[in-house]
Amino acid sequence: MNPNQIAIVKSTWSDAISEGDAVGELFYKILFELDPSLKPLFGDDVKEQARKFTAMITFCAYKLNDLDSITAEAKELGRRHKYYKTTEGAYRTVEKALIAALAQSLGASWTEEAASAWGQLYLTLENAMLEGATV
Repeated sequence: MNPNQIAIVKSTWSDAISEGDAVGELFYKILFELDPSLKPLFGDDVKEQARKFTAMITFCAYKLNDLDSITAEAKELGRRHKYYKTTEGAYRTVEKALIAALAQSLGASWTEEAASAWGQLYLTLENAMLEGATV
């Protein structure tokens, strides 16, 4: 990711989490609307999942200058997801839900540049997770 993309991700994420875990809750709402079969993978406590999701994305957004730490964490997450039999299609659905939740949360602040920066971040994370799932 280039410095401009990093700045955009940090800035838009700060805005998105201004209301706490609401963006995480919105993410899961959209995710389960897109693919209800994923709901059993996350348990019944969506608020707790939203908190974990928000914390993970916060870690990623603010550590973008240290991409090695982010990809190491994503690889470990991918290893864990292997046991849940997470498919590549599920990763695509997660991306759609993340982008939709951000776009909805940010409203007019969501731009083509923001979409591109977040798409690049997600691609980086997804590639690391898929690599981790092969170990």
